[in-house]
Amino acid sequence: MESHYWPFDRSGSRASKSGVPKLELGNEGVTRESWLHRRSSGITLTFCAAESQQVPHVFAATLTVAISDTCQPMILQPNELELFYRLQRTLFLFVNNRLSVIPGEFATQDEIGRISIEDRVKIRNASNANLDLIRSFVEENPYQIAEEELEIVHSWRHQVTGRFYVLRELKNYTVFVTATDPNIAYGVVALSQPFDDLMGPDLPVMVETVLLPFRNKIVYDGIMSPYRVSFGPGLKRSLNEAYKDAKEQHGIVTSLPMSDQPIAVKATKPKPAPKPPSKEEKEGALEVITGLIDQFCKQHLNEEYALLCRKMAEKLARKRPSPLLKGKPNAWASGIVRAVGGVNFLHDQSQTPYMRATDIDQILGTSPSSGAAKSSEIRKMLKLYPFDPNWSLPSRLDDNPMVWMLEYNGIIMDMRLAPRELQEVAFNQGMIPYIPADRIIPADENRSHKSTTVDNTKTDDRQNRLFD
Repeated sequence: MESHYWPFDRSGSRASKSGVPKLELGNEGVTRESWLHRRSSGITLTFCAAESQQVPHVFAATLTVAISDTCQPMILQPNELELFYRLQRTLFLFVNNRLSVIPGEFATQDEIGRISIEDRVKIRNASNANLDLIRSFVEENPYQIAEEELEIVHSWRHQVTGRFYVLRELKNYTVFVTATDPNIAYGVVALSQPFDDLMGPDLPVMVETVLLPFRNKIVYDGIMSPYRVSFGPGLKRSLNEAYKDAKEQHGIVTSLPMSDQPIAVKATKPKPAPKPPSKEEKEGALEVITGLIDQFCKQHLNEEYALLCRKMAEKLARKRPSPLLKGKPNAWASGIVRAVGGVNFLHDQSQTPYMRATDIDQILGTSPSSGAAKSSEIRKMLKLYPFDPNWSLPSRLDDNPMVWMLEYNGIIMDMRLAPRELQEVAFNQGMIPYIPADRIIPADENRSHKSTTVDNTKTDDRQNRLFD
């Protein structure tokens, strides 16, 4: 693990490499006592309050505009920043004088502000390990600070120390999620620089720091140690899931101490029930579809197909809600013809009539994908299958094995070959459509039936495989 501390100078700003940043104004090098960082459209701007006596009014005016126009809620205001560091240094001064963490006597908080970052980390760790010193600091108030400021220091007993995943930047804060269970999401406000200036834009980042309450916000203590960890897609996905779970349990915590009560789940408003379609709408959709079917069957199939397709369209129209109200009528007409044709092997070249599925789609003016989708939807809704007795052509009933094969005393029997007494019992119970010997076949249907029987070798093979 490689740790790196981001140091801050005594005014609360990040220190430069030279230790004393300068602003060049013409040929005049101007030092400053305090500086502020603000971001605007992705650009970091630096505004300085100069010590130079030559242009005091110009710099004072510039600083005033910078504070009023560019302050952002993701970092502390200048007065808050100054207060935070003053209180922290005062507490560190008290802790060091009690525990002698750093050798030597320090009389003022400014002297603590000038120590190295390593020594500051030592005092910070000693303070975190002895939180009772915060209570002693508040009770004794050795530096005579105001009561309101004492309350801020006293609230630091509720600090959260550990490792966090910095996941994302939101409008008012940056989300820190604890690296240990249970996962808790904190909304953290930066001090003088936005977090993406410190860590870069590539999130998530794993860090170790201390979160402190400060005026109804959560800030970090100014010292942060990053970890060099690479986050692959799987780990990022698990972190996002942990973040979602944390939000569901406690929301994003924006003040300390956090409430022990889980976040109240907002009741979802029930969606209003959709308005049922009117009878006129159903009848209108059915009329259009049946009109397309009747015209198609009259020109390319026969009256039997027209009757079955119309029966199927009417059955679909009676469903609640009717699927015919969604989608184009051409697609539904094609799907219905395809579905009835699938039961009766319309797409088998040995059958009469015969037609390919793509030809049905083309004639009815729809795409093959739409026709296939509607046909599949119909088959699932009506539970259709080949030789389905409910959707077989009347002229094919004599040759449909699914109509006549019944179980009798544990044996499957073809009722066309059964004694008449059994046929009458099956007919009276509605298990067969008629008694074969009593059926009167019209002459034109008889001719169609004979031609179908002669050329039905492929269908007979399919029937034999069905019962093997």
